[in-house]
Amino acid sequence: MRLIKIFLLLSLPLPSFCQQNCTGVVVDKLTGNKIPYATIGLVKENTGVNADAQGAFSIRSSWSGVDSFRISSVGYETTVLPVHGWTDGQVIRLLPKEGMLKEVIVSANRQKKVYDLNRFGHCSWNWYQIGRETIYQLAQRFEAPGDGMQLLQLELCKDRSESIFRFRIYDVDSVSKGPGKDLADTIIEVSSGETHAEINLEQHHIIIPGKSFFVAVEWIFIPYNEEYQTIKSNGVK
Repeated sequence: MRLIKIFLLLSLPLPSFCQQNCTGVVVDKLTGNKIPYATIGLVKENTGVNADAQGAFSIRSSWSGVDSFRISSVGYETTVLPVHGWTDGQVIRLLPKEGMLKEVIVSANRQKKVYDLNRFGHCSWNWYQIGRETIYQLAQRFEAPGDGMQLLQLELCKDRSESIFRFRIYDVDSVSKGPGKDLADTIIEVSSGETHAEINLEQHHIIIPGKSFFVAVEWIFIPYNEEYQTIKSNGVK
């Protein structure tokens, strides 16, 4: 079995803000269990938030009469609901996806050859910031040496602030040539205050079907990830 280790050099975006308020909670439709950190996006405004660890969220919108919510989480079917007629505290029930990836058994007797992609020597002071627009994920395309390889490890170069984020692994969409199907059937979540955030993926058994694939960092918009700084512009704080 040939394996891949990937090293990323990315920085994470900053959240933006809106106008009117709606609240709710996201749960598993079959079990009723709360779904932590589900993504709730406003389609027309192209903004959104993440639910907290208990599935609860609060989101503001200035297009409440005509916009729609898009609620998604890894391992669940995406749901789209109208903002019009929304009830505060509304429960959103997501249906688990069927036909998730089967576990791949790697024989201990087979020799493993590991490839490194995009290795970096040290973290540089590169920042990626946005204004009023909200971007949930930053993705980079990679080319594996061969087909059917297993993704072994990821390393993210980041600042030292404590934060919670997710890695997403996608194949390549045949039409758009952008990120396509999720290749991981479980949430790959990282909580780290280290400059080099490492995650071992061997237990997830992520197999890349072709040579091309995407690795994305998903930013989670929760209070834990907020950071405040005081700056001066033209002498004013």
